[in-house]
Amino acid sequence: MNISQSNRPASGDEPDSAHERRQRLLAIQRKKSGGNSFPARMRSQDGPAPAGPTQETPTAAGWTGERSPVLAASSRVFALVALVTLGLLILSLWAGYSIGHWRGKTTAERGMVASRMQTLKRLPASEAGTLSKAVAGLRTGEAESAYATLKDLRQKFPQVASLSYLTALAALETGRYVVAETHVRDSIKAGQRVSDSLALLAMLESRKSAAAKQKPGAASLAEEELLRAAITADAANPYPHIELANRLRVQGRTEEARVELESAQALLTPLDSHLVVDLSLAVMKVAQTPEGEITAPAVTNGDVRTIFPAAYAAMRKGDMTLAGSLLEQCRELLPADLFNYVMSDPAVRKFANRAELRGFYAQR
Repeated sequence: MNISQSNRPASGDEPDSAHERRQRLLAIQRKKSGGNSFPARMRSQDGPAPAGPTQETPTAAGWTGERSPVLAASSRVFALVALVTLGLLILSLWAGYSIGHWRGKTTAERGMVASRMQTLKRLPASEAGTLSKAVAGLRTGEAESAYATLKDLRQKFPQVASLSYLTALAALETGRYVVAETHVRDSIKAGQRVSDSLALLAMLESRKSAAAKQKPGAASLAEEELLRAAITADAANPYPHIELANRLRVQGRTEEARVELESAQALLTPLDSHLVVDLSLAVMKVAQTPEGEITAPAVTNGDVRTIFPAAYAAMRKGDMTLAGSLLEQCRELLPADLFNYVMSDPAVRKFANRAELRGFYAQR
């Protein structure tokens, strides 16, 4: 017996062929899938796909029906990259728009400034001294000569800023109310010293009302509106607050007036004069003192802040001789325009018709 043949197994006992092994694997897969030997993605369209993952993963043992971890991770990375890319795109578009908008706005503003500067001219150096002398004349009571000079300068140099306002101020001081209103409105239309111009309009309304001997009423309301508009036009300008406080005091709105004066006091810089506000507050303090409790404030020699309220206290006590003497000291210590201004204080002006005090109002 051939050894090689005697050791060969019978045909039924031959080792599994590759075909048989595949058959066994399919049988095992069929049991797991409920009798269907094909993976879910290759099933017939006759029936709906079973619930579960729609993509199976092939392995050495066949299809497992589970999502590949590598594929899932790749999907997440792809989604993250897409979101980041989209975000960067949106950010770049927004940045481009913002930069373009800012550049456009800046260019427009520069164009407006350049256009405005082209319409304005600087006063020649040779005329600077003439202007300074005219402004000084307004402060020292030389209103007529100041008006003539400013009117001439405005006609020669209409594009110089503030000349319309200054001419209106001089016209007001000389009683040329129609001319003053024309020039001050020109100043507002040109956008020059708008806040000061509105306050000057309020003063003009007051002067016209006084000239017509009208009682405070509609004119006071118009003045108040103009002064509040002046405050709105320039919140850093203290002077409309002072003027508004005077109007409110005339109407008996003392606390509102105090608020306006305190606002002006806060806005005044060290280079500005605090004297007007200080004197107004001192007079208000005496004015609110009951009749039987008025005492003359202590007077410091040469200090208007103590002399002026003492003069008002003397007026309230009926001692007009003492009041006149103290006011004379104030007139010597103050510039003419400042003295005339503080003499227009609503509380002090109530005594303007007293014979001993009329001389202090003769030029007004």
